[in-house]
Amino acid sequence: MIHEHPNQQDLERPRGVARTVGLAVGLVFYVILTVLLSFLVAFLSTVFTASALAHGQIPGWLVELIAVALGALTAFGLVVLYRRMTRKRSGAYRLSAALVTGGLSLALLVGVFVVPVPAPNTTTIKPSSMLDIGDGNQLAVYSYGPKLLPAGKSPIVFIVGGPGGSINDSSAAFLKQLATTSDTPVIAYDPLGGGRYSSHPANWVGSYSINQEVQRAEQVVDMVREQYHVDKVVLLAHSYGGSVAPRLIVKAPNKIASYVGVDPAPLYTLTANTPEDLKQQQTSNEAAPSEGQFDFGQLVSKVGPFGTARIFTSMGAGRLSGQAFGFGTGEENSQIIQGAIMPGGSCTTADYPKGVAPVNQEVNYYVNKSLDVSENYIPKLKEASRGIPVLIIGAECEQKPDFSGFLPYFSDIRTVIAKDSPHASWHSITGLQTLLTTIPKFLTDPTSVTSAH
Repeated sequence: MIHEHPNQQDLERPRGVARTVGLAVGLVFYVILTVLLSFLVAFLSTVFTASALAHGQIPGWLVELIAVALGALTAFGLVVLYRRMTRKRSGAYRLSAALVTGGLSLALLVGVFVVPVPAPNTTTIKPSSMLDIGDGNQLAVYSYGPKLLPAGKSPIVFIVGGPGGSINDSSAAFLKQLATTSDTPVIAYDPLGGGRYSSHPANWVGSYSINQEVQRAEQVVDMVREQYHVDKVVLLAHSYGGSVAPRLIVKAPNKIASYVGVDPAPLYTLTANTPEDLKQQQTSNEAAPSEGQFDFGQLVSKVGPFGTARIFTSMGAGRLSGQAFGFGTGEENSQIIQGAIMPGGSCTTADYPKGVAPVNQEVNYYVNKSLDVSENYIPKLKEASRGIPVLIIGAECEQKPDFSGFLPYFSDIRTVIAKDSPHASWHSITGLQTLLTTIPKFLTDPTSVTSAH
């Protein structure tokens, strides 16, 4: 019997295939490792420089260049290491591995840290005037309704939600309707750092706090009082505006005729001075369903993978460094995120203008941070609000409003539920109807409004 011995080449072929597959898999893992490590180094560089950036010591573009430089340096070092590990491979193989690795790392770093992503600010409204507030800063002011103040009425000053919010197309449409139905001038403004037209100071830390927000709101009130030759105005506040308005009542009660809060923020923040029962109540409310739902897929479709990476890198850097941080423009991060949040819930949505006026992340961060350590003004509120009728309108969409955090702290308060209404109550048909009927009625005769509590 003749035995055929296997050809040596046939024996080597499986080993060669296995070796090639192993090298290919190793190269893939190496490329991934290089990209991740270079990105991590760049990310950490933003964390360590965010504090200096926020304090205006270095410009944002320099932070981004530092991030890319350190990340690229890391990628280059890993490429050199890989070339040493693969000395026995052909020069073409080593060169291609270096080009692939370096190219992917550099593309990721540049795409995330340098290339600007358009922010979806789609508002179409423009201010009626600009108010100088000192230090070279201005606030955008929007005026709706009659030019002359009808006898016996007080002009309405609207304080927008946020912090860092601004007037958008839908809130402007609501304020126009309110001015018409109440036959009263309604004046709104974009806070410092909010919207397109108000000033955006470079010094974030020194520009944004709750006390400064109250001071600027008072400047707007004073402007309106002078313009219409009146002693007092009506405060109309939405959401976070409900943190500004009560503080202004305590600060200048003689300038306030009445106060209307539309689903306002709690009077207390989650700090040590909050009563334990209210702290538990606020915590449970935070876990309740909201009017919006974050759509990650929509975010990616709007800004692409690089834009999405920029946003979450910015958020992570801010959290780790304890500073607000935005790549590209200072507002980009929060603007894009807001563009990916759509009105939702079980409410019947009204046909309202959809222009987005995003929240400024830096303003939001620093004002909220100041809220956590702000003075406990609540003990002074009841006495300060004597003679000032108060109306709190709570939004009911998926959960019933709880007014217990407001009732004990105002001298003359009424509460109303806007049924089938999201947080921005004018976004629903019934919510808008409630606002346009209840507010003018309250302003004419506060006693004519029957409380829900």
